[in-house]
Amino acid sequence: MGLVSDNVQDITIVDSNLWLVTVNGLQKIPLNKLEQQQKLARVYLKNNFKFPIDQLQFNYNEAFVLHPEVAHYSSNGQFVYAYRLNKNEWIKLPATIEQIEIQNIPIGNFEIELKAIDYLGRDSENIIKLEGYINPPFWKTWWFTLLLILLSTILIFFIVQKI
Repeated sequence: MGLVSDNVQDITIVDSNLWLVTVNGLQKIPLNKLEQQQKLARVYLKNNFKFPIDQLQFNYNEAFVLHPEVAHYSSNGQFVYAYRLNKNEWIKLPATIEQIEIQNIPIGNFEIELKAIDYLGRDSENIIKLEGYINPPFWKTWWFTLLLILLSTILIFFIVQKI
């Protein structure tokens, strides 16, 4: 339902009707038929990742930093960010933050989900899912274990040769 003119001369409410006097005439708007449908927030990332967001890869000691942005003008900044790692509990952060730094992500595959929750408690229309892999430290790799076994075998061999 739109206005017959954007040049409104006078306005009044009688019963459950809004009456507008415009240059194009009188307009009646029944207030009980107006639907209050505020759009849901939409969350974005400002990050520039080296990999596609479903193939992220980091070393075990690297912090994972997200730069979120929310498009929700009617909230006037009254929302929170929420993220979770590997389907654990949601962690809520205020809208005033500029980045989310996630540390100590377990070695192996991970999934991070990010959303916004508006001032009415509604989730954003989208949830960003980031998937990736955290590389193990070198001392937890198969090649390091193999090297230790090889060096131990050589050391035992030389000790046995001296006896």
